[in-house]
Amino acid sequence: YMKGRVTYDQLNAAVQSINTAVMSKYKILHQPVKTLNNVSRALHQRFKDQETKDTK
Repeated sequence: YMKGRVTYDQLNAAVQSINTAVMSKYKILHQPVKTLNNVSRALHQRFKDQETKDTK
């Protein structure tokens, strides 16, 4: 019955990793573009390109 179930620790770890990714994304998006290095600037542009009217 319990085989294949996800434990609370596994679920919390997955949620924590998603939260970390989202926080780093919006940290980049909220910085002025002029203050970003080339890698972060490319990520910023990619995030902006992925936005649609529904995801704003």
